[in-house]
Amino acid sequence: MFIPMRIINHTMLKFTTLILFLFFCLYSTSQDKESNTIYKFTTEQGLSSNFIYSILQDDKGFVWIATEEGLNKFDGRNFTHYAVNKGRNSLTHNRTQTLYLAPDGNIWSGTSDGLNIYDYNSDSIIQVRTNTSPMKLVYNDITYIANSKDRNITWIGTYGNGVHYFDWNKQEFIRFSLPSNKNIKAPTNVMSLLEDDNKRLWIGTRHNGLYRYDIQNLKLEYFNISGIGSFIRCIFQDSFRRIWVGTSN
Repeated sequence: MFIPMRIINHTMLKFTTLILFLFFCLYSTSQDKESNTIYKFTTEQGLSSNFIYSILQDDKGFVWIATEEGLNKFDGRNFTHYAVNKGRNSLTHNRTQTLYLAPDGNIWSGTSDGLNIYDYNSDSIIQVRTNTSPMKLVYNDITYIANSKDRNITWIGTYGNGVHYFDWNKQEFIRFSLPSNKNIKAPTNVMSLLEDDNKRLWIGTRHNGLYRYDIQNLKLEYFNISGIGSFIRCIFQDSFRRIWVGTSN
């Protein structure tokens, strides 16, 4: 079965379901109306796992799918698998928790034990951990990767070590130092990140709720939203500059 790649929108979503549905809008040539078709992809169709963490489409049209059992690249017909012990397609860990389309066009996949960069020039995976060289992480458990507005750095969320970033000019991973506040518990287990249009970094955590850091004024704030859940799964800014927050509840 061939799925035209041009009709798949670039998106990054997080699922905790056991099956993956891809929704396509197919336009009828004989009728001036839209018809909807749902295609279902599971391990039976070649997906490496039914537990999906993240999805994105790259500049070449491939759809990348992060799962509990490795990374998948979908070309409209077939899945290519990237996992532990796969030769040039080997990952540092199979639990692929986040995906990121880097400014250089390569695909970053953050796992429970390291970062994996799919390099288009070599058609292979570059593994990055705390013990690799020349690129070296500060902490291995990567939960989220997000753009900054100036594109000179890339934000990285970790599980257990707060916020980090990659400096594209220095080609270096650095732990981001947030100001200490005795009244605010430091955001450690980061699950989501967003830098908004006002250069404020929103930080969603697993146990401690939501934080906002003003990058220009160096001010850290905490939002007590315990009534709707302290596990912040996703953060989004809409066209009206409103911030949407999704929680476990």
